[in-house]
Amino acid sequence: MRNETKPATKPREHQMRGDVLVIRDLETLRLISDPLRLRLLEIAREEPVTAKEMASRLGVSQTRLYYHIKLLEERGLLTVASTRLVSGIVEKRYRTTAYRLSVDKTLIGPTAQGNDALDTYLSVVLDEVRREINRGVDAGLIDLERTGEDAIAPRRLVLGRNWARLTPGQVEEFSRRQRDLWQFLREAEASADDANPATRLYEVLFAFYPTLSAGPAGDDPEQVS
Repeated sequence: MRNETKPATKPREHQMRGDVLVIRDLETLRLISDPLRLRLLEIAREEPVTAKEMASRLGVSQTRLYYHIKLLEERGLLTVASTRLVSGIVEKRYRTTAYRLSVDKTLIGPTAQGNDALDTYLSVVLDEVRREINRGVDAGLIDLERTGEDAIAPRRLVLGRNWARLTPGQVEEFSRRQRDLWQFLREAEASADDANPATRLYEVLFAFYPTLSAGPAGDDPEQVS
């Protein structure tokens, strides 16, 4: 038995920005709206994995994954990190072509595609957040017993909606503070100490938009869960 390793091929379809891959077409956006494909990308993000290892993690048959893996490869989202000849069969290890995915905002702008791109984008973002929260609860990372606490804690889910009547100047000030917050998160990520057992990955969902609704009657603007 002879083992051979080949270098990974480079993705060809999307612009790469460091560890971020920017999606610029509706077809790719639709592709990753599938929950199974998103899970494949999550699994292959941390380290190269085989189709067999993916299937074991997901609890599905290995043959079911080949079609989805091929689509992700064709769109430049997955790449072959290495190959190995095992008992005459080529075993491939896959990895994501970038650690994070981003969507070109012009893709969801006012185009001939109407609201189709926006609907797909919202589905990818919001549905995946829901799945991530449920997985965090199932894994014990999120403690729902801490719902009623006031202080933000490492295992607490903070989730809510707020409404505010703002002038253009206040919107500008809010945007400045939001940029400062993202800068803090970027710097924290860049200096993360992975050797520290207390270091854990957190996800932040941010949305800010004009709305016709003033919120449900009696809504608590400080609502958290």
